[in-house]
Amino acid sequence: MRRPDENSRTGYRDGVAELEETEWTRDITGEIEKLLTEAFTNHLRVMLIIDELSPDQKSTIKNVIRSFKLKNNTPIEFSGYVVRLVQKINVMNQESEFALTVQ
Repeated sequence: MRRPDENSRTGYRDGVAELEETEWTRDITGEIEKLLTEAFTNHLRVMLIIDELSPDQKSTIKNVIRSFKLKNNTPIEFSGYVVRLVQKINVMNQESEFALTVQ
């Protein structure tokens, strides 16, 4: 914190405002950290992005992951996406050779 000018009331007020802002920033940072910690202990989702996944494999993985419980006794969520690299169809970007598809 910079030192306020002792001969100026404005300098003193600026120094107090700067001190209050620093305390406020610490309070906000602490609150964000607390909320993130709570979010990760109470709500968690595993996302799998893979090039090949049968419905049976997806179901098995989902069941295994959901068998783990979080602190609040809710299961961990699972999302699985099949993504494939395919030869591009000239629709959007004429310079691209490949595109990703999501099933």
